[in-house]
Amino acid sequence: MPSYTIAFRNTINEDLIRGFTRNMLRPLDFPESAATPPLPGSESFVLLPEIGAALADIADPDIVTALRAHPSVLVVAPVVPLRLPRTADTLRDALPDESNGYSWNLTALGIPEAHAAGLDGTGVRVALLDDGLNGLHPDFAQRQRQIAFAPPFNGDSTSNTDVAFHGTEVGGVIFGPPAPVEGPRYGIAPGCSLYVARIASGSRGGSDTLLAGINWAISNRCRVINMSCELALTPETASQVALQFAGVQRKASQGDVLLVGAAGNDAQDQDTGIGLPAALPRCFCVAATTASLVPHPRSKNAVSAVGGEINLSAPGEGVYTSTSLPASGATARYRRAGLTSIAAPQVTGIAVLLLGQRQRSLAQLWADLEGHARTLDRCAVGQCGFGLAHI
Repeated sequence: MPSYTIAFRNTINEDLIRGFTRNMLRPLDFPESAATPPLPGSESFVLLPEIGAALADIADPDIVTALRAHPSVLVVAPVVPLRLPRTADTLRDALPDESNGYSWNLTALGIPEAHAAGLDGTGVRVALLDDGLNGLHPDFAQRQRQIAFAPPFNGDSTSNTDVAFHGTEVGGVIFGPPAPVEGPRYGIAPGCSLYVARIASGSRGGSDTLLAGINWAISNRCRVINMSCELALTPETASQVALQFAGVQRKASQGDVLLVGAAGNDAQDQDTGIGLPAALPRCFCVAATTASLVPHPRSKNAVSAVGGEINLSAPGEGVYTSTSLPASGATARYRRAGLTSIAAPQVTGIAVLLLGQRQRSLAQLWADLEGHARTLDRCAVGQCGFGLAHI
């Protein structure tokens, strides 16, 4: 895998890269289909033109120094690991009534009324950057025309499955069908086109695969990108990686692309606070609530070394969704999931419905998401953002 990510101040400086590509760098173990193919005569760089970045495996520290000193380069950052926050949680409260046929959280967000008005996200492209999606799940298997699978960016063989079931649960919240095989209705935007990229599985995934996924999503004209993930930063890497992703968010904003991130779990560890990518100023950061619609005790909300501010909250307890979780020798198809990985795609789904209702610029979409929020009780300053997400 690449050892460094390179962000350029404007567009990629190919002449600069060509100067470092003759037997000076080790070849990358990275799929060519992840981005623009390497330059002629070189397999040492992968270009990400949509976000003005490149990935490189650099053996010589002098080359890193030279790249960092060049005026066209914003930052050269080391690749850091990527993790997918857990979705399993203990139910603290009794779940609200679901006799209307919807998972309780969708009712809290106003989704039944939106569906009754004909909103389903048709015509909107949304990217799921996760550990894949189980395309054989009974709620997705007959809807393959609505799903586009990227080549996996972490070296795995396919994105058309999920290794740790995380992506199937997150994707289900966005894309679950109008009539699930079992249980209440759980998908917010069943009419959207879902673009799925595997950026992580087990220990295979990092800031490089996340950047490649964002580049792929933008190149495929996705208007919303869901990132229920978090980069593992250290004091030594935090500022460089944050600067790398700050450049990315500017490129996304220029293309009217909404980035949605999960605030992260385990709020008891306030030393870390909200992580990247959710901590970016132009990434819509989502916290979680309990089934009683109060702040979830495990949802992060503290400012970290890289910043961070909650924009909205969404249910993060007892949320019904699809899964591929192994269970009793077979595979479970549904379960109750939670925490911030599940809260974020609910905001993503609402954004897709709003875009399907009428075209909006990124600024308009951002303002509508915050403006439609409902006030939450028992929220300290900074815990819940503008309140509970609502259509």
